[in-house]
Amino acid sequence: MEKRLSNIAWSQSIAKLFAKKNIKYACISPGSRNTPLTLALIKEKSIKCISHIDERSNGFFSLGIAKKTNNPVIVLTTSGTATANLLPSIIEAYYSMTSLIIITADRPKNLINSGENQTINQVGIYKNFIRQMIDIKISNQISTLKKINKIINIAKGDNKNIPGPIHINIRFDEPLLDKNRKVIQINETEIITNNKNTIFKVPKSKRPLIICGNLNENEAKDTYNLIKQLNFPVFADINSNLRHYKNINVYYDFYSNKIKNPDLIIRFGSKPISKILNKFLSKNKHRTYLINSYLYFNDDAKYIVKAYPKNIILENNNLIDKNWLSKINEYELLLSNKCSNIEIKPNNEFSVVKSLTKYLNKRNYLFSI
Repeated sequence: MEKRLSNIAWSQSIAKLFAKKNIKYACISPGSRNTPLTLALIKEKSIKCISHIDERSNGFFSLGIAKKTNNPVIVLTTSGTATANLLPSIIEAYYSMTSLIIITADRPKNLINSGENQTINQVGIYKNFIRQMIDIKISNQISTLKKINKIINIAKGDNKNIPGPIHINIRFDEPLLDKNRKVIQINETEIITNNKNTIFKVPKSKRPLIICGNLNENEAKDTYNLIKQLNFPVFADINSNLRHYKNINVYYDFYSNKIKNPDLIIRFGSKPISKILNKFLSKNKHRTYLINSYLYFNDDAKYIVKAYPKNIILENNNLIDKNWLSKINEYELLLSNKCSNIEIKPNNEFSVVKSLTKYLNKRNYLFSI
């Protein structure tokens, strides 16, 4: 267990240090994990913040400002693969001896290889093209600020250092916008290995639930062929490729906190995108079975069954709590009807999407930001 400081207070301390070091520009690629530091930089009046949706463009834009002003520029991104898009500009900064302060938000170490979205190993990702890198957890504020102060001097080329890009990796835990301290707990995972010809029978339960994350089309077909034999409610993520099938629940974000906790969760695919559903999973991870051939190395479900969905047999049972099942169906139908009523009205998000889809064919792509 580990206690941490407030994300907000910590980020404000960092922003004030940058201001004190005469940093004038911060180029920010918006995201979720970097929110505390984004807000702190925006509130710092002496630092001009510029937003760039695309990280690659952000990197080169920052490089241009740093060359023009001959002063370090902050480049801030969220966690995950967003960080990798900065590499081309970092290489340019390295060889042109241009000062860039690369700040990548990150997850706590216990979430690495846990299946959390936007979570990769960011330590050393730019190692061949930076002057120095520090990996920070929110713990001892004073000593860490001293490390940041020192690495800014390195970026500037102070004390006979060659100026260039430096990397500060900062780990923020949720809630991102917080006031109080929080305790982090680490849970162990048990991996159940199944050969192709092995049948895995899940435990009997009264309130079973199936949750599907990202699946490719073939995985989705095999998974649906398996779950359609059961009378289990299914919560399907937007990336699951299952939402066009029958008897799939999609409005769970609005009622998952209202239903009684399941006594068994069977998962297919990676973790969902939905934060609400991921919190629901975290609360019930000790009763969760993940069935997947590959994700055993990158997930934190209590039980991970290393097997293909088509090689699994799930036995139906007569123990299901019918009131619990009907309540889920009732919530789903209620929200479905509400959405249907909204989409027939003009000038709202539902009606716009419905209108757009009428004119799209298989060769068209719809991109939203």
